[in-house]
Amino acid sequence: MRAVNVAILNPVFAVVFGGAFVLSVAAVVASWGSSAAPWLLASTLLYVVGAFVVTGVVNVPLNDALAEGDDVRSLRAAFERRWVASNHVRSALTTAALVCAAVGATRC
Repeated sequence: MRAVNVAILNPVFAVVFGGAFVLSVAAVVASWGSSAAPWLLASTLLYVVGAFVVTGVVNVPLNDALAEGDDVRSLRAAFERRWVASNHVRSALTTAALVCAAVGATRC
């Protein structure tokens, strides 16, 4: 997990992670006033909460604590359950965001 946390901090990931937000906002703006707009807005909001809020509030602090600790067993016991639960929340929210984006795309 420590290796993943180090490897993920790279320019390609940053472009994909941030680019999805930028493109979703652009889609909302471009579709404003159409029947696609509410779906694309919902998609953007779900993505922001799932990808940015949950990651920033739960996963990043847990990853930082993991990087700083020495006792692997106690770290895993404290880390794993909360990280996995928040990852399920992120997955559900970003999947819902994708579904909303797909529905919105069919209404353009």
